[in-house]
Amino acid sequence: MDQSLSPKEVPSPRGGFFSLLTDYMDRMVRALLNIKDKLFTKVPGATQTQGMVPAAGISARTKSVVRALAAVFFILIIAVFVVSYLKGRIQKPKEEEKVGEEAVTIIIERRPSRYATDEAVLKMEADTKALEEEINRGDIEEKSLTPPNLNFDVNFQE
Repeated sequence: MDQSLSPKEVPSPRGGFFSLLTDYMDRMVRALLNIKDKLFTKVPGATQTQGMVPAAGISARTKSVVRALAAVFFILIIAVFVVSYLKGRIQKPKEEEKVGEEAVTIIIERRPSRYATDEAVLKMEADTKALEEEINRGDIEEKSLTPPNLNFDVNFQE
């Protein structure tokens, strides 16, 4: 635990998860406020503007920190683009084909099914082929059925 906190500010281990979380969030807020006070300049006679930036301006230290962070961020973005471009340009080496024994396919001849020569099955197959040819030859368009005329002049305001 942080030794600089008073016993009242140290989170109790008996508290629940949310009380512990709330205590740590409060400590983080205090730390960020402390950092804010160190980064921004305070001029005694200056008034605060709307964005919580002193009217005197941002300190040189804060500007340099922001510039450094922006430069690092910009360099990281460029590095990501360069790496992705180079990764796409580099071709993977082709896999070597193994030269060795060729696989031998063994064909096992099997007896045809007893239904392959059954007269009833062959007659049913011939009937379905004839029915399919008849359906494919037929004209399934009905020219006497036409859709009704639609009135597209609809007014929803009365």
